[in-house]
Amino acid sequence: MRVRPARSLQPRLQSKQLPESSLSNHLRPHGRAQNDVRGDKSNQQLHGYLLPLLQPADFEAYRRNQAFHKWRHRTWSEGLKMPTQLASGRSKCFCGAAINLENTEQHVYKKHMDLK
Repeated sequence: MRVRPARSLQPRLQSKQLPESSLSNHLRPHGRAQNDVRGDKSNQQLHGYLLPLLQPADFEAYRRNQAFHKWRHRTWSEGLKMPTQLASGRSKCFCGAAINLENTEQHVYKKHMDLK
């Protein structure tokens, strides 16, 4: 089964086609690696094709996504609820700040981008 690139990357990938062997040898239908290919030559070739296609905005979107997910799991591990889980739409962050449906993302991106 052939894995399709994410929609946001599709237009950029069409301009520079990846070698068929690089994709089919290592990816499975759900994007999992068949084996540990960190030092594999074909994996390095794949990164050589993909890295120039990625923009700084792509890396920033990835960092924001990771920060939000880490924040969300820390919030739940502290026993707090997200604003979307409460009828009032208001909650408190584990740092003590009041958050609501409108300002949650801005709060996370401003205060919690460096969570471990």
